[in-house]
Amino acid sequence: MLGSHGVGHRLLDANIEGILHLLHRPVPPEKLNDTWSKRAFRNRAHNLSSMKDLVLYRNIDRYKRTVRDISRITAQVSPTGTTVGLANYEHENLSPLKSSDLLTVAELPELVPFYPYFRSRIEGLFREKEPSFVGISVNYLSQALCAFSIAGFIRKEFPGLKIILGGGLVTSWLKNHRWKNPFSGLVDHLVAGPGEYQLLSLLGLDAMKKEIQIPDYLSLPRDNYFSPGFILPYSASTGCYWSKCEFCPEKAEGNPYVPIPAQQVIAELKSLAEETAPVLIHLLDNAISPTL
Repeated sequence: MLGSHGVGHRLLDANIEGILHLLHRPVPPEKLNDTWSKRAFRNRAHNLSSMKDLVLYRNIDRYKRTVRDISRITAQVSPTGTTVGLANYEHENLSPLKSSDLLTVAELPELVPFYPYFRSRIEGLFREKEPSFVGISVNYLSQALCAFSIAGFIRKEFPGLKIILGGGLVTSWLKNHRWKNPFSGLVDHLVAGPGEYQLLSLLGLDAMKKEIQIPDYLSLPRDNYFSPGFILPYSASTGCYWSKCEFCPEKAEGNPYVPIPAQQVIAELKSLAEETAPVLIHLLDNAISPTL
């Protein structure tokens, strides 16, 4: 979307890079005091390689053990009081549900175990070319503490930059009529929903001149992911036509169901598949159109 409007940008997947940073840290000698940890660290390189081999996924027991061993490493190299897994992050004294705790990690970003990674990574990127805007996507509660730690670091070290927060979690905040923004001194803009048009508008561009483009997946570090090939994510619609599940945020947020025409979906998937050669297509829809 940004590229089609002539906006220079750089994409950073700090999720996978942060996990890999932890997994490649030196082994603390005091952590090698049990058989499981010794095995996990000894087989680290092999297990990480196996996660990208289709053979592993044909043996569910072997797959489960590999994931457990990798998770054992992240747990052992994480600071006391934090729990880092492949799909979760928790801090025993800080909660992503409390705005005061999110502001605490923004003020003290070193409280997050990924701080050494993103400090070095962001400083390196900004030395190459300092941007005017930084966008941070926060989709899950497990990402919130780390995201606000990153935002706080950027605010301190690069105070002239505009910080934009979006994603599923931010959308749920903004759609809650009782929610009041406690982050005005830290975050410049909060964006709800898909956000493409809002982002272009914030950058001072006419968001209505062009249609939303096909996603650009070539900018992702596709070789870094723990999968036997690229998994192509695709949304053929937004919202949900059922919209009756009490637990679903789509109903609570009042999001309308907007499907992409079936023929357009097929054409885009063919184009993306030719471009990325995926091993799997992952449809992200809340409800897939019967026509599709």
